[in-house]
Amino acid sequence: MTTAACTSHHALVPSDSYDCVLAVVIFSLVEDVGQALVECARVLRSNGTLLAGIIPAEGPWGTEYTRKASAGHPVYSHASFLTIQQLLDLAAAADLEPQESASGLFWPPGSPPDRPPRIERKALTGAGFVAMRLTVQKSA
Repeated sequence: MTTAACTSHHALVPSDSYDCVLAVVIFSLVEDVGQALVECARVLRSNGTLLAGIIPAEGPWGTEYTRKASAGHPVYSHASFLTIQQLLDLAAAADLEPQESASGLFWPPGSPPDRPPRIERKALTGAGFVAMRLTVQKSA
């Protein structure tokens, strides 16, 4: 396994270098999510996978973190949370195609978790966390 730490706007690795890129909750902290997704697609080989995890803006955790940001929280005031549809639109513009999704964290922050914890095999707006597997197809 080879790893690389890069900026979201310019990865210091050649194009078509990776089979998989993992990006968990990072898209809420980059200025240009569209460009970050373009970079993910660029460094992926054809049929490569981007595993993206977001805290959706419309879910209970995104709503709470946005409230904290508005109150000047030292971390969340630097974050902006995407809706599921915004991520899908930006991914499509970067030639990344959604393959499957899963959603969890359906309870609001500070509340007891669901028992047993629930995971749904699709992207749901009421979730506090959504994971997506997206792929890129490149012509030879």
